[in-house]
Amino acid sequence: MAVPHQRAAVMAVLAQLLAGCTAGEVELYEPEGSGLGQGLSVKVELDSTAADIAEALGWTAGMPEAEVRVHRLGTEFRWDTALTDSAGNAHFPDLIQGLYRLAAYRALTDDEAAQLGSRRRAFGDGLMLYVSGPRTDTLALAPDRRGALLIAEQYGTSTPVDLVQWDYHHYLEIYNNSDTTIYLDGMILGTGFGHYWDNPPYNACAAVEPFRNDPDGVWSMFFHQFPGSGAE
Repeated sequence: MAVPHQRAAVMAVLAQLLAGCTAGEVELYEPEGSGLGQGLSVKVELDSTAADIAEALGWTAGMPEAEVRVHRLGTEFRWDTALTDSAGNAHFPDLIQGLYRLAAYRALTDDEAAQLGSRRRAFGDGLMLYVSGPRTDTLALAPDRRGALLIAEQYGTSTPVDLVQWDYHHYLEIYNNSDTTIYLDGMILGTGFGHYWDNPPYNACAAVEPFRNDPDGVWSMFFHQFPGSGAE
């Protein structure tokens, strides 16, 4: 434990750093084993279902100018972003070891849309991954589809309430991506097996294989069915 004069000295140095000043004769060192400097390389390409689009736009080697985002779970919700180069590659050189969300998005420009009959298209993909050392991953961006009912946003977290973790304030935002009415009557909403805590690195593949590959059904935390007779 730091004694008062040591604590005061540390606070003085922090104050200088936060103010944008130098710390004088003080030198700061990265502690060993901090997990800093883990590199993540991402290859972004079009999904195989959009091979004709990749061919028409010259993207068979990779998707250029796609926005790639990473966010480390358990930290402030702020994405680190990068754009892919002409071959569809993006790189994040200095990530802290941990579990990350990884996502990529790309919308066609007006000129690109004109090459495909003037229809604007958008593409996206994402996954979760554990960064513990240099690694390379691929995102295959799927094209948008007309006429689908989409989950546009999902929120579910744990917030301390009077020193107790409250796990039940969640919401879903759904979006009608078609040009007709879609009735929710009878539709089933649920959470299937596959949360990030169900799979590696928290559980070994062999331990969760019986649940992932059960031929008799889908393992789930809950299912809810919308009420109604069909057009309510």
